Amino acid sequence: MRILFLVVLLLSGCASAPVYTPPPPQLRITFITDPPGAVLYQNGVRLDGYAPLTLSYDPNATRKLGGNITEVTARWQSGASITIKPHINPDESYSWTQTITRPAIPGRDIDEQFALQVEAMRQQQQAQQIQQQQQYQQQQQQQSSESNAALSNIVNSGVLSNIGQALGGALGRH
Repeated sequence: MRILFLVVLLLSGCASAPVYTPPPPQLRITFITDPPGAVLYQNGVRLDGYAPLTLSYDPNATRKLGGNITEVTARWQSGASITIKPHINPDESYSWTQTITRPAIPGRDIDEQFALQVEAMRQQQQAQQIQQQQQYQQQQQQQSSESNAALSNIVNSGVLSNIGQALGGALGRH
């Protein structure tokens, strides 16, 4: 009887639980540079990584700013740089691409060579991530196998049937 009361009490509490409201989707802009590999700065702060780089923005804040995003500066290995003021319409899409083209000044060959080095680094990082994911999956499979073996030992030892008998006896007495 007590167990039935607790179940009814728990179920009635769930009916008045607050409803989860997911946060609004983030506005994502991928900045691509030509040539690739430029360092990006926003508000004078260097962003982590090399272009192409995807940044997330709050679409509501972007609407309040009339679709304007903070200035972004791309600086290439040769020292060439350019600052742009992206403008988007967050009501049209939540995913944008902005291409930043290097100014036509000497040193493009340096930037293209650096772009090749950046791509090689990215490929190496991806290979490392894949290796780490595979190791993680192997660990999970091993832990799952160990858990299944432990559960099988419990079932085979008769512990669960003893617990079931004890519960059945206890419930039958009330």
